[in-house]
Amino acid sequence: MFSYSQMARLWLITSLLLMVAVYSTGALKCYFCDDCLDEQPPLPAECKSSVDACGKWVLGDIVMKSCVPKSACEGGDALMNVVNSINTIVRGSRLSSVHCCDTDGCNGAGLPAPAALLLLTVPLIANVLLR
Repeated sequence: MFSYSQMARLWLITSLLLMVAVYSTGALKCYFCDDCLDEQPPLPAECKSSVDACGKWVLGDIVMKSCVPKSACEGGDALMNVVNSINTIVRGSRLSSVHCCDTDGCNGAGLPAPAALLLLTVPLIANVLLR
């Protein structure tokens, strides 16, 4: 049969897998802000089910973050050229960067999501405690 430490490790691994599976289901969550000066809004909000990416745009000194369809991100340089043409005429400023990603909170600044940190640290702690 299994020893106590083997059962504890098995229970811990199963719990971690369930936690990751539960955390990763549901709608994508992105940060939203207009003119946020690269400051991260307090919490990401859920995107509509039809939207599958988070976006971050820098236009001069203005930073915007929101949910976007991935098809808008795949346009890349072509989209940036169109936006720059319009903004140069209207505002006199150019879009300096576009960033798209597809994980929860990925368009924010700073540390990764708490679940990612938990996923990295729990196995290390468990390994030390269960030796």
